[in-house]
Amino acid sequence: EHIIRVCTLKIMQLRPDHSFSRFTKINRASFAVIFHALIRYLEQSGTGAYDIRFTPLDEVVEPADISPLHKHYKIIKFLVNTQIVHLDADNNFKPTELMTPPIVLKAIKKILNSIKER
Repeated sequence: EHIIRVCTLKIMQLRPDHSFSRFTKINRASFAVIFHALIRYLEQSGTGAYDIRFTPLDEVVEPADISPLHKHYKIIKFLVNTQIVHLDADNNFKPTELMTPPIVLKAIKKILNSIKER
């Protein structure tokens, strides 16, 4: 039921064969796309009683290892500059690196702390 709902809301996607693997290891680029879709859903849904306000970095950061031509460049840059995901010491995003539970939980906490009542 939850899988159908999340896919219907376009937060996550099914595979081309319409299957869904719930134990797939997810990389940072895929994570960024899913969390961006979740943020968009939260901003556009509900009664309008809540607003999501992120505190952006003082200076815009460009991921060193992601080309501006990458199909998810804007999403990754947004999540980096809102401090939902972080770059390494060399400003690399490492899009193919697998996500870990602590990083996912930290991102969820950042999103939850950014939800404000109107």
